[in-house]
Amino acid sequence: MDNKLSETGKSWGLTTVTRPGAKRSMSRAAICLGIKRLYNYAKDNPDKEFLIAYTSNSRNLNGYSSKEIKQMFFFTTSIPDNIIFEEDFVKL
Repeated sequence: MDNKLSETGKSWGLTTVTRPGAKRSMSRAAICLGIKRLYNYAKDNPDKEFLIAYTSNSRNLNGYSSKEIKQMFFFTTSIPDNIIFEEDFVKL
């Protein structure tokens, strides 16, 4: 499945499953690719803020724990300044 990042109004979609209910159906590598695309878009659009909705106790329907999701978002040290995380998610 192609991991596409899509802008709709003021929301973003990051694909983490291949279909509803299919837990862990996308690999970590595929999800990280989508996150990398988000980071690249954020770098190209510094006038926009990107709020990441995950928290340390998120109920993740994709089957990955919050800790696993955090590792995917923090796979790089070059996170754009306009990517904003919940404080408790960062501390996780």
